Amino acid sequence: MRITSRLDSYLTNMSLPWEKKSDTYSTVGALLFYRVGLREKDGEWIFTRLWAKNFPVQTNILCWSPEKERMYLGMDNGTIYSYSINENEISLTQEAEIKAHAKRVMGLAYDNENNHVISISKDGKLKCSDDTTEEPVHEESIGKSGLKVLLHDKSHKRLFIGDGSGCVHIVSHFNYPPELLASVKSQNGSC
Repeated sequence: MRITSRLDSYLTNMSLPWEKKSDTYSTVGALLFYRVGLREKDGEWIFTRLWAKNFPVQTNILCWSPEKERMYLGMDNGTIYSYSINENEISLTQEAEIKAHAKRVMGLAYDNENNHVISISKDGKLKCSDDTTEEPVHEESIGKSGLKVLLHDKSHKRLFIGDGSGCVHIVSHFNYPPELLASVKSQNGSC
């Protein structure tokens, strides 16, 4: 019985020379779009999945710009996608595909005065990219190791960037191009 079962499995999964193989990619990352509502009678939140956009690489970081009503999505391969919400708020339209970094995008912020997407990556670089031309317009190496986290203080126009060696770098984007103000070493040695 075991031999016939194995033989049947082998013949079922075997592809013959004249059979074509499909060129599809397996989904690694996805952007899911939900409608969220509150049911009045019992106060329960309802999540309705509307659609999903699949990517062949892992999605890593998401940033929403309320000033521009745009969503920015950073990927493992260093690409940044820009999406705008349609008026009916049921779908998104891809506006830009920015090839900003050589490695994984680890943080995103939006500078609405200069119309730049600010990104950091594991390649140790901070980049400012114009989402209309889809090109990086400024690049700066910060720290000695890959950058890991980005916090944006919009009111003071400051970026707080943590790297793998435990440094926190404070960058001002009050004037263009952004300027490194200080680097502070943490006690633990890693952010």
